[in-house]
Amino acid sequence: MKLIPLIICLLFVSCSSNRKLAFPDRAPGSLQDKTLAYDLESLSGDLSEGQFFEFIKEAQNRKYEKVVFAPKEPLIRKASFGNETYVAGDFFVLIGTNFAGNDEVIRKGDYDDVYAVAKRMAWLKFRVTINLVASIDDLKTALANNRPTIIVWTSHGNQQSFYDFNQVPVPSTIFKDASPSVYQFHLASCEGYQAIQNKYLPHIPSTMKHWAWQVLTYHPGTLKPHFDQETWNPFINYPGGTFTNKGLSCQKKDERFVIFDGIKKAQIGEFSYDKAETCNYVVANASDKLVCNKKGEKWEIYQRKSLNVIPGTPFDNHYDCHSRITNVNKNKMCRRFEDTNQLHAIDITTLVRSEDGFTNLWDCYDYIEKTNDT
Repeated sequence: MKLIPLIICLLFVSCSSNRKLAFPDRAPGSLQDKTLAYDLESLSGDLSEGQFFEFIKEAQNRKYEKVVFAPKEPLIRKASFGNETYVAGDFFVLIGTNFAGNDEVIRKGDYDDVYAVAKRMAWLKFRVTINLVASIDDLKTALANNRPTIIVWTSHGNQQSFYDFNQVPVPSTIFKDASPSVYQFHLASCEGYQAIQNKYLPHIPSTMKHWAWQVLTYHPGTLKPHFDQETWNPFINYPGGTFTNKGLSCQKKDERFVIFDGIKKAQIGEFSYDKAETCNYVVANASDKLVCNKKGEKWEIYQRKSLNVIPGTPFDNHYDCHSRITNVNKNKMCRRFEDTNQLHAIDITTLVRSEDGFTNLWDCYDYIEKTNDT
């Protein structure tokens, strides 16, 4: 497959033009089974420039090797890599730069870009795993993943190799037995384009689309522009051709994108989107009974079967709309109503709302939890 070089440098990269193969006889260190998980509700908020670095630094100090961003995870736990709630797949950021000296300066300067991408991918229902001490074995594990997988590798490099956290050159055959589920690989290392051309390309399968950086100079803050919605989306080269969830998928129609119900063989409503990613976001966050869609400048919740709107004040953005779907319990959700200016529990099938009103979501959720009817 034709390699598409990145003219810009990606993040976490520091390099020199005379970098040699370092420590060729040094074995990569083994990882302990420790993971720090960050819940989606916290992830949805805006972290200030220092907070995300401090969060990652805490993980480093506590000797966590992985940080996982995923929906419905408690704040800190060991995350299961077999959890099927991550309907879109896995997004791995494997960091091969070290903690010492200039490498640590690079990490601190660029963690905000990692957060921006992690937040976006987690909302799309990818499990985002940031490996802080990525070794050759960690890359092998990611390449063997049997779920749809995107890998971002960031490290030092030269025209012959890119290196892991232990400063071991990654072998040319690393891609030889890659799973066909790994459909994108992004190499953020100095002269990565040349290294792939010179050493790795014969072993990269045709099912894996890949990008690499071809220049020497390190520029901070460029991972986010690389993964900009205008130039890239997570579903490029997706296994099977189309991301599907609960029978729904996105299809292009008249230069826009619509949601298609594969069971009914019909488009859902008259909704359309100018970006494939927005459409796929709706698909990723749909439930068996509900789907969010934009109506005018606002977002509404619709019954999938009848396409009736669930009454309540519309949402300003799709994040809030889909978060409300996620919190349906006992066939009820909480919606704010203009006539009372309060939140009420509403049955998503009958559309009957509770007589009691609440000033905040937590009281409304508690009310639903305590009701005996289902």
